[in-house]
Amino acid sequence: MITDPLIIVDIGARYGIHPSWRYLGKDALFHLIEADYDESIRLKFKYRNDKNVIVHNCAILDYNGTTTLTIYENSAMSGIHHRRDITPIYRESSRKIQVIKKLEVKCINLNSLTKEIGTIDFLKIDTEGSEFTILRDFQKLDSLIGIRCEINFDRLFDNGENSSFVKIHELLIKNNFQLLNLDYNGKGDWYSKFVSSEMRYGVLQSTDAVWIKNLELYNYQSPKQIILTAMFCILNNAPDVCLYILEKYSEIIHQNLLDTYLVKLKYEVVRHFYKLKWVPGQDISEHKIFFEKIFKEKYPEGVLYNNSEIYNPN
Repeated sequence: MITDPLIIVDIGARYGIHPSWRYLGKDALFHLIEADYDESIRLKFKYRNDKNVIVHNCAILDYNGTTTLTIYENSAMSGIHHRRDITPIYRESSRKIQVIKKLEVKCINLNSLTKEIGTIDFLKIDTEGSEFTILRDFQKLDSLIGIRCEINFDRLFDNGENSSFVKIHELLIKNNFQLLNLDYNGKGDWYSKFVSSEMRYGVLQSTDAVWIKNLELYNYQSPKQIILTAMFCILNNAPDVCLYILEKYSEIIHQNLLDTYLVKLKYEVVRHFYKLKWVPGQDISEHKIFFEKIFKEKYPEGVLYNNSEIYNPN
């Protein structure tokens, strides 16, 4: 693990590290925050050999103290807020939302967490209804490079605003962030089973949203900020924004080369270009020119790619 790792905080880390970070490996330091004691024990065992993964058994809210956590049969829906019965899909799975137990758990605010672990680079929040509460009073929003957060478009919880997309988006816009994308592909909460998985259907009630610093408002001067922002984008379904950042700030990047993260980013860019190889209208020579301009080395095309254990390990 490198001496100055990328710090990723995952609040509501049930099941483990989010798939969007899967390629970062030991070059990132993961803080997994999980309020459910049994799940935190499982995660500690799962990552027992990974020194760069630290599991914290607590909840994150807007105060330091304790709160009551409700554990449901469908454990992914566990949280501190009551979910409202407002859709057929919810009623269809009602047997899975039976209360198993309630726990008194320790909670701290995000400011206290940063005093303990240091500056957060990437933040992910999925806490079943307390997302806005967590972000509202956070004093280090400006230090964040990217945020992935579950949001709701309907009033899914009795607390109303605390997972509202409108509230969260308004807060982040005021702090010079811009919405990057939503994890939505046209398939919402269904109201009838007579639909095909190949069509759009349902009502969009909740999904994950992703934000980065506003590219037109934020003055990127640090090579680390630029490289990690580009990395965050390509790992969160925005490769075009990643390439835009790399091209715009190519000279700054090489003023103080962060070898470890630039190498990681280089691999992701090559993988992206390889996926485009047979797409109509794509020109491999343009991929090569772009890559060599940014990374100052020979583009691994053809045999170089196929024989590489890094780009083509299988």
